[in-house]
Amino acid sequence: MRDTLPNAVKSTQAGAYAALTLGKLYVLLPRTELRTIEATTDVMTASPPQGGVGWIEVNRDRLPVYCTGADLVPMSAIPVERRICVVLKSDIASFGMLCDEVVLATANIAMKDMPVAMRLPGTPIIGLAQYADTIACVCTAERLSEFLRKAPSTRLGGGRTLPASKDHV
Repeated sequence: MRDTLPNAVKSTQAGAYAALTLGKLYVLLPRTELRTIEATTDVMTASPPQGGVGWIEVNRDRLPVYCTGADLVPMSAIPVERRICVVLKSDIASFGMLCDEVVLATANIAMKDMPVAMRLPGTPIIGLAQYADTIACVCTAERLSEFLRKAPSTRLGGGRTLPASKDHV
């Protein structure tokens, strides 16, 4: 995995990014990596994947769905604020990510590589950006997918996964 921003991510063009809100955290992803936006109520929570909260069906594909806190540590329960399931795609996988809100960033955004002192092993964050009067984390769907699919004990922050509800959200 690369530790610097790929050229495709360095675009500062308005509308080139989707901003996902996870509590007080903004995560910026290239807009081209958004496959679709679904309601959290469409997530099937029976037998979730490891580290996930359920599954969503998109065009006959059954995709894993993940939910994290603002610290990007996976959660076992779906907070009421997570009303949206953003389906992301990368070269390696498609998956759902629950968020409070998703918007297209309408202003030009200046991306910065992650400072060397902040580059933690396994982190999906590849850069930082000024967004909505705060600092946002820059990720790619590929990095986020790799991060979320790892065993909970090896994730950044050491989060653990508890059994999820067997019912629909």
